[in-house]
Amino acid sequence: MTKQTVEGNGGLGSETGLSADEMLFDRIFEEGVLGDQTDRARRLFVDYGEHIQGDVVNVLHFAIGKDLVVDVLDELDLHYQTNLELQDPEVRGLVYNSGGRNETADLFERIYSQTLGLGLEPQGSSS
Repeated sequence: MTKQTVEGNGGLGSETGLSADEMLFDRIFEEGVLGDQTDRARRLFVDYGEHIQGDVVNVLHFAIGKDLVVDVLDELDLHYQTNLELQDPEVRGLVYNSGGRNETADLFERIYSQTLGLGLEPQGSSS
């Protein structure tokens, strides 16, 4: 799905010049909701790739409600530049370091708990 133009929908993708991922982003986020950060957020959504685009959407939705879009995008941008940019797009978000940690999963946990101030229940716990 990434980096290809959608030929369905009456050729809409080829008319707009948007990739399938860019079109998906535009369907998810209402026009104007991300303000002047829309292009940056769209680029990161596409760059993060199919395995972690859902996580990008989730943190952005929470960030919008808390007026923290720029802060979240800063963290996503830095992580992409330092951890994901050189990874093959097919495995982005699926790579573990030599210590057995998935640094991308750690990033999202940190964004939820520290940046957005949301409490996370440990896996396996129930309310």
